[in-house]
Amino acid sequence: MRAGELSLRDHVEGDRHTVLLGGEWDLATGPDVFAAIERVLAQGARELVLDIGELTFIDSTGIRGILTVRDLCETHGCEFGVTLGQAHVQRVFKIAGLEEVLPFRPAHANGREP
Repeated sequence: MRAGELSLRDHVEGDRHTVLLGGEWDLATGPDVFAAIERVLAQGARELVLDIGELTFIDSTGIRGILTVRDLCETHGCEFGVTLGQAHVQRVFKIAGLEEVLPFRPAHANGREP
């Protein structure tokens, strides 16, 4: 994957969707994430987990995006979770004061090894 690219994969188990994100989530790639989330919610997901373990970069657009996805899930009656990111990505959440606000969970809870 080249710099500035984002990979998206949707892993489905029943009503649970895990959207695996890799690469960079920024202003340029944000619309791709929201298009994927809209598809997942339109399919009637009861649980949505953003797996950010393979993100190499996230900026304020991505942080705001995660908060927006959380709000969309709440509106649709869909449980929301987000996996822990790599140390340098997770540090952004710590600096923003969001580690205690977002429902982080270990990556292995989603079938991916930590």
